Amino acid sequence: MRFPETPIMRRLFDLFKYEKINSNGIFVDEHRIPYYFDTKDGNGIQYYNGHRKRKNAQSTNPDPFNVKALGVDDVYIAIGYDKLYGDVIGPFAKGLEDDLRNGGHAGWDKMLEYDSYSTRSYMSHAYKPSPELIKLGLPEGRPLPTAVVSWLETLSMTTGWYDRALTTTVLEELSFGYSTAPNRPETKFWCFEGGSEVLTKAMGDYLERAHPDTIKKEHRVSAIAIKHPSQGKASPLEVTYFEKGVKGVKTYSHVIATAPITVLRHAIDLSEAELSPMQSNALRSCAYTPATKIAMKFRSAWWTAGKDAQGNPIVDREGNTINIVGGRSFTDRPIRVVVYPSYGLDEEGPAVLICSFVWTEDAARMGAMIGSGMASVDEQLKDLVMRDLAAVHNIERQVLEDQYLAMKSVDWSDNPSTMGAFALFGPGKFGEVYSSLTFPAAHGRLHFAGEAVSVRHGWIVGALDSAWRAVCEYLIISHPDKLADFFEKWGFNNEWLKTAEHKSRQKLEDNLLFDHLDLFTPEVFELLELLRITKEVQAAVYKILDEAEEEAEKIVREKAADPPIAFY
Repeated sequence: MRFPETPIMRRLFDLFKYEKINSNGIFVDEHRIPYYFDTKDGNGIQYYNGHRKRKNAQSTNPDPFNVKALGVDDVYIAIGYDKLYGDVIGPFAKGLEDDLRNGGHAGWDKMLEYDSYSTRSYMSHAYKPSPELIKLGLPEGRPLPTAVVSWLETLSMTTGWYDRALTTTVLEELSFGYSTAPNRPETKFWCFEGGSEVLTKAMGDYLERAHPDTIKKEHRVSAIAIKHPSQGKASPLEVTYFEKGVKGVKTYSHVIATAPITVLRHAIDLSEAELSPMQSNALRSCAYTPATKIAMKFRSAWWTAGKDAQGNPIVDREGNTINIVGGRSFTDRPIRVVVYPSYGLDEEGPAVLICSFVWTEDAARMGAMIGSGMASVDEQLKDLVMRDLAAVHNIERQVLEDQYLAMKSVDWSDNPSTMGAFALFGPGKFGEVYSSLTFPAAHGRLHFAGEAVSVRHGWIVGALDSAWRAVCEYLIISHPDKLADFFEKWGFNNEWLKTAEHKSRQKLEDNLLFDHLDLFTPEVFELLELLRITKEVQAAVYKILDEAEEEAEKIVREKAADPPIAFY
């Protein structure tokens, strides 16, 4: 998988370079290699309505995919996808960027005003064209017609993507490096040679060395409960688990639950953990997207400069080599997105292609053909993929059959340890699910973390940010004297600061997490008493902030072309 190097992802890139997983025989960052998010030469393929075009090819036809036949008027076709889509999400993206640069949360508040809208409903009912697009011919004050919204969704993501929250769409674009800043440098993407498990394996190796036998593998947790309910917030938690069918119980002062929300809801009994009604409802209603991947192994990389059994270059129906390196091709056919490898580019012999990577409705349908255990269905899936690959790349089906070696497919909705791929909130869920799960249950002793309980769904950095918040909760509640050390070592998280820390002297009581906990979990601690105890902590925090401000100003001076970096 790919990792964009953006300010939003800073905590993740700090992890890549973390000393503990880059020493004593563990060298994670040495495995990091460039990733082509777009094809190396910009020549990925678009194939819609039976019409094919290279992305970098100039077309004399203003409607190369015949979308007018779908009811899209000429004025929308002339303006094009990029300007229409940017006009919809750009104002919200800019508001969030301003929050990060300048502090405050006006951009976030503005976006939450529309959190009850799906992307589709916002485009169809609340969107109003900007003056720039009105000058280009859009009717003033009128939202987008249904046919235009459907057309944009087809080009944007997968079927049903626009039925998710507008908030989700904006945040996802920012995570991928979308920016409203003029002349912003192109976002760099990275991956790991050997796959993303290079990172998780290194983390596991370090923990096993530093703290032997603390990671319990093949233990399936079945329940988390308050051990002594009558003791209230003083009671520890009891965790029930099964190891190879044998039941066990352990007691902990605090528990941070990082399992997917779907698994917490269906596979782990939390009925004795005293969740609030809001939290129970959040666990029930948190939406996860289906996602599927289908990979095929071929005798050679026919999509670059592969050769047939006679040693001749593999060509399409017009006699041209396909010559695609990295990036993606897009289609409205069932496989939807083809992802080409960014590694092994100079190697001969077998190569693997991700023939389909889809989410939402497309994945739900594709997933029905994965893991059935029926040879006939497996063959049907192979036939579908081969048929679509041949159509998209304009290559003879038999050429692909001659190259074919094996197929592997994954459906995360059909996995009992995930029950879905990753969180993808529906309308209104940031104001409901997110706010309910970012405070602890069980009298302040059961904390929720993971990518779902963050604003970066589906990203490792979302899991890291949520871990920061969960540990900060734990320290606020049980060890406030250790907060200064925590902030010094792990920094701050702009998600929970009222003002950008490099713009003002951040006061500890201005940390939104204090307000949040005091609002939703008042029985855990007395806020004023806590603030009295932590005056020394504040002084230490101010020192850290001074140093952060100096560093930020230095970076801004060195990279004047970039927008100011918001330290987390």
